[in-house]
Amino acid sequence: MLQERPLTGKEITAQFQNEIGEFWKASHSQIYPELMRMQHDNWLKITENDSDGRKKHYQITVTGEQVLSNWIKEPVTELPLNRDLFSLKLFFVTKSDSKVIEKLFNDQIALISAQL
Repeated sequence: MLQERPLTGKEITAQFQNEIGEFWKASHSQIYPELMRMQHDNWLKITENDSDGRKKHYQITVTGEQVLSNWIKEPVTELPLNRDLFSLKLFFVTKSDSKVIEKLFNDQIALISAQL
């Protein structure tokens, strides 16, 4: 989400309640600690505050983009029970990198075929 533009924690939470919530759940109480951890790990940085200094806008760093890219490329090894990791990874592919998308689909087809 942060690859497109900086977002506040509230905006990120709204994404989980709407779009991402179709295949992955995360509560407000989970999101903010993760944002702090990701900032500590230099995956995110705070880019701006609003006029009263209360809203933080999070932006992905170069390190964060590399971690995300590496994570997307890792194969999904389990079929979804409660959380659909394949759909989550596909959601986060923002560039039309056909090799990554093709690999995600091929791995998912192999996983489902093996399960059948």
